[in-house]
Amino acid sequence: MLVDHQLATEGREELRLSVAGHELPRPRRIPRITPAELDLNTVATLCRLELVPRLEEGWAQDPAYLDRRRRGAVLSAIYDHLFGSGDAVAFVTSHVDYDQWGLGVLAAQRAGVPVINPQSTGSLKAYTLFPETARGEVTFRAELTRQIGAAFERDVWAQRHRLRERAELVAWRAKGNFGRPSWWRAGARATLELSNATERRQLRAHAAARFGLDPDRPTVAVFNHAVSDALWTNREIFANLADWFEQTVAFASVTRHVNWLLLDHPSQIRYDRTNFFGNLAERYADQPHMVFRPSATISKNLLWSLVDLGVTVRGSVSNEMPAYGIPVIQAGWSEWSDCGLSLVASDQTDYWRLLDDAIDTLLAGRPVITPEQVERARLWLWFYRSATDVTSALVPHWDVWPAPYLLRTLRVHMAQVESDGEPVFSAVERMWRERAPFLTRYPLRHVAANDRIAHPSEAAHAYPSILV
Repeated sequence: MLVDHQLATEGREELRLSVAGHELPRPRRIPRITPAELDLNTVATLCRLELVPRLEEGWAQDPAYLDRRRRGAVLSAIYDHLFGSGDAVAFVTSHVDYDQWGLGVLAAQRAGVPVINPQSTGSLKAYTLFPETARGEVTFRAELTRQIGAAFERDVWAQRHRLRERAELVAWRAKGNFGRPSWWRAGARATLELSNATERRQLRAHAAARFGLDPDRPTVAVFNHAVSDALWTNREIFANLADWFEQTVAFASVTRHVNWLLLDHPSQIRYDRTNFFGNLAERYADQPHMVFRPSATISKNLLWSLVDLGVTVRGSVSNEMPAYGIPVIQAGWSEWSDCGLSLVASDQTDYWRLLDDAIDTLLAGRPVITPEQVERARLWLWFYRSATDVTSALVPHWDVWPAPYLLRTLRVHMAQVESDGEPVFSAVERMWRERAPFLTRYPLRHVAANDRIAHPSEAAHAYPSILV
């Protein structure tokens, strides 16, 4: 309503904001959003609203774009007023993308206000960017990628000998998809039952025959993204997610000495109305070494047995597959890209080099992934699904659904909660005091001294029951 009012008056009235009946003072001057930032945000918002991977040629003069850009400029000014008043302690937002939320994140960063991004991938997760910890990256997500990588190196990798047993437990749980993020598919198709390399080889022949692929050739799986989702909110080396997939498919069409399995996103229908994936599948239907399939129709057992190399931009397969010995190349950044789990391309030239090198290595019968990358990936699973997931009945685990059960759990806990014993309160206080980029269940920098400390020589034998 406030945006509509400002647009209707065409800026003739001075912007005034009231919070809880208190009119905010005239804000101090903070840097305004740049035209380039506003353009990127507007295009990303329209792509998501229209369910398209990219806007059509001439989009900069399109009335829909111009109207959305005007709305974005007003909304950005409102956020500037709110954060520039000096009263904002933090900006708490469930999303950090598009105009509704993303412009607020950008304004908070310009104003030096901490941004907290809670997530419901278990009980309570939250990433936080404090202004004094910023490293000069261009987006909220890129800043976090750097900071998470540094914290992982210092607080997790440096403690790997103490954390191996915990990581093994979480890696076992992840095979059964326990603790999965709420948007992941569940059921038997999502359970990984393979326990060793022999079982993987036995299922591989069946998987290759099912898709008409040569079982003696390496198989590269390319995981398409939700092509309209959160464009340019982290580092990406292609113009957009659709360009990356199209160019990778074109590369696959002339790289015939390996199998290619091209997979859509499990929620493709919610992010694309253009049949982007289907059109590409039809265009390359005559290529016998390339198979296009809906990912939701393939079990994890089949996929993990067949794939020798995964390729993505920022997909979660780039942290999960390496945990079970399958290398992954990334054409962009995710929150774990600085943690040493995957092969992250620095630019397009590096991306094609990584693909060529990995394929040559597979054809030579040598491993692409290192034991260190496998261990780092398993430690990431522990870090993501356990250490940074704060368990509390104040924020019941999403799997407590349906809603009546979740709300009953919350009501019962609210009748018993005490501020000095509630994990959420202490976790938030610790994060704020230490200016940490994430919530944790306990202080990661002080791992219990009585944890079992493994000898370095045990690293290669730490996970015999889950190696595939």
